[in-house]
Amino acid sequence: MPKIIFLLIIFVLTAGCRAVGRGIAEELLRETQTVNNLGPCIVTGHQVAGVDSHLQSRQPIKILMIHGIGTHYPGYSLLLQENLARNLGLEVMSRSNKNIALRSLDNPDTDLGNLRVTFLADREMKKRILFYELTWSEITAAQKQMLVYDYSQLYASRRVVFNQMMKKFLDNALPDAVFYMSSGRDLILQSAAQAMCWMLRTDWEDLPSYQKGACRISASEQMTALAEQNVVFITHSLGSKIFIDSFTAMIENLDQTEQSLHNAASARLKDKKLTVFMMANQLPLLHMRANPAPVNNQIPSYCTPGGKNYAKRAVSRLNIVAFNDPNDLLTYAIEPDFVDNYIDSRMCPQVTNVSINVTGAVSAFGVGVVNPVAAHVDYDRSAEVIDLIGQGTEALSSAGRDQCRFIRLKSNF
Repeated sequence: MPKIIFLLIIFVLTAGCRAVGRGIAEELLRETQTVNNLGPCIVTGHQVAGVDSHLQSRQPIKILMIHGIGTHYPGYSLLLQENLARNLGLEVMSRSNKNIALRSLDNPDTDLGNLRVTFLADREMKKRILFYELTWSEITAAQKQMLVYDYSQLYASRRVVFNQMMKKFLDNALPDAVFYMSSGRDLILQSAAQAMCWMLRTDWEDLPSYQKGACRISASEQMTALAEQNVVFITHSLGSKIFIDSFTAMIENLDQTEQSLHNAASARLKDKKLTVFMMANQLPLLHMRANPAPVNNQIPSYCTPGGKNYAKRAVSRLNIVAFNDPNDLLTYAIEPDFVDNYIDSRMCPQVTNVSINVTGAVSAFGVGVVNPVAAHVDYDRSAEVIDLIGQGTEALSSAGRDQCRFIRLKSNF
C-alpha cells in the first residue's frame, strides 16, 4: 500500500499531458468502481460577467486561450470550444480554421508556435466569437529531445510497463515548467505577446487560411484596441503564469506610453473591466521564486475612486476566476496576500476562487482515489465550469442551476 500511495502522489504532482497521463491512470486504476458523485462546488468571490454578456455587443468577442505544461497540438481546445458554443447557443462553426505561424520580431527565423483561429456564431450571425488558440509547445520541443535517449531499449527494457509509461510522461511534462522558469521564459512570453498582437490587429475577414510572420503593434495602438474590443482570456495550468507575466509587461509598456499620451482610448481603458478564466490555476506555486509585482500592496490607492493613484490605474478591474479541483495537488486557490504582493496593483485585480471536483472518485486498492490526470485536465468537460465561463456568476442564481454555492466577498475597491 505505501508504494502505491507514493506512486499516486508522484503522478498527481506531474499531471499535465492528457494523452499520456490517461494511459497511466487507466493502467493504475484498471480494476475500479465509482464510489461517489462529484463533491460540492463552492464559488468564493465577486460577481463576474460571463462570455454571454459580451455577445450582446454588435462586435465579435475575441477569446485568447493559453495552454500549460505537456506537449499540445493545434486544436487542443476543440472540446472547450464545442461545449462553450453549446452553452451560448452558437450553432455555427467555421468549416476550417485559420492558422498563423508565429515568428519573433527580433529574429524572423525563430518559431514561436501556432495561433489557430476559429469562428463561432449563432444562425442569425448576431452573436460571434473569434477563438484564438495559442500553442507554444513548439518552443520546448527541441529541449525535450535531450531526453529521447531515455526511451531507448537500453533503458526501457529494464523498466516494467507502468514505470516506462510514467517515465515518458515525466519527460514530456516537466521540461516545460523548468524551461519557462529558466532560460525559456522570454521566448514563451514573446509567443504570448505575438498572440495578443495578432488577436488585437485582426478580424476573421482579414486572415488568410495560413500565414506566418511577426506582428507589430505600438503601445498606442494596443491601448486603443484593448479599449475598444471585447476580449476575454482563458488559461490552463502554466498558462496562468504566462498570462500574468505577459499582462504585467504590457501594462508597464502602456504606463510609459500613457504618461505622454492622454487620449480618449486611455480614458476608456481605465474604465474597462477585463476577465481571465484560469483552469487548474497554478499562480501561487509558480510565483514561489518570483519577485513581488512592480507595483504591489497598493490596490486601494489605484482602484478606489479618490485614491492617490486612481488616475494611474491600467484598467478598472481585472477579474480573475481561478478554478481548482481539491484533488489536483498542482492546483491552488488565490489568497488575498498573494494578490497584494504578486499581482500588479495597477491591474485592479479581483479574484473569485472556484473549488470544484471536475471528476468523481473511484475505489482502488480498497481506498477512494481520483484519477489525478482527470482532476487536472477535465475542466473542459465540467458543466459547471463551462456554465461559469459562459454565463458568469449569474448562472449560479438561474433556475435549475444550483450546483454551486456562491459566497460573495466584500470588494476592497
